[in-house]
Amino acid sequence: MEKISVYIPCYNAERFIVKAVKSILAQTLRPSEVLIIDDGCTDQSIDLIAKFPVKVISMGDNKGLAAARNRAYNEAKNELIASIDADCEAHPEWLEQLVKALPVDYAGTGGKTIEANQQNIADRWRAQHMPLHWGDQMVINPKVIYGANQLFRKSSIFEVGLLDTSKVTEDYKIGFEDLELARKLYAAGYKLFYNPRAVVYHLRTDTPASIIRQYWRWSVFYYPEPKSLPILFLKMVINFLKAIKHVVDDIKRREPKLIPISLKIFPFHSWYDLKHLKNLNRRRMK
Repeated sequence: MEKISVYIPCYNAERFIVKAVKSILAQTLRPSEVLIIDDGCTDQSIDLIAKFPVKVISMGDNKGLAAARNRAYNEAKNELIASIDADCEAHPEWLEQLVKALPVDYAGTGGKTIEANQQNIADRWRAQHMPLHWGDQMVINPKVIYGANQLFRKSSIFEVGLLDTSKVTEDYKIGFEDLELARKLYAAGYKLFYNPRAVVYHLRTDTPASIIRQYWRWSVFYYPEPKSLPILFLKMVINFLKAIKHVVDDIKRREPKLIPISLKIFPFHSWYDLKHLKNLNRRRMK
């Protein structure tokens, strides 16, 4: 069996990181190395995992997920490189299922990430509107292999090139690196595979305010970046239409309690877009 590296990008995940690490060390298919990419943690995350047989790689300060993943690809010793997020817990057979479902001519595969916490309205909204999976059926060439649950061939990653970190500003620290990688691989003619049997549990919990902020950062690269007033106005129209779509979906799913969060998309995302434009203008003037 080919050796496998697993990495976990970590930024201030002290609530979850021990569960994440333990779940990797308990895999039925044991990885030969486990890398923790310390992306500038200022909490107790790294101290909590000091007793485990993992290698911690420090990024220095917080550079974002794209830079953390690039570092992991450079540091990993093996051809097969898998990852979960620091706020996730992998099923014991997760890695075994990923490897079994990776065809020899495919660049990578990903599994189903399930929202473990849906007790409050914000977490329920996240499960409905921000799913980290493609359902219960296997899919060839899904739009993206989500970063919380993935495995790639290192040679494929280096052939298409590492992730572009120039897009990352303080506003855009998360939300695009897995989509960009999928686009690069597809453009080079590679194939990807989704296997719902490779299960990871997402442990994150949110408030209405935090999930709306997270959703903006999660989806921002799907839309034009508000670099000017005309694009800002266009983005505001998009925000309005997006809010309406989510409200309609809430009604169709008979989830009326989710509607107040969906309605927050238009005012809050428009405010975040305006702040982003102001930040860009401030940096241009320096």
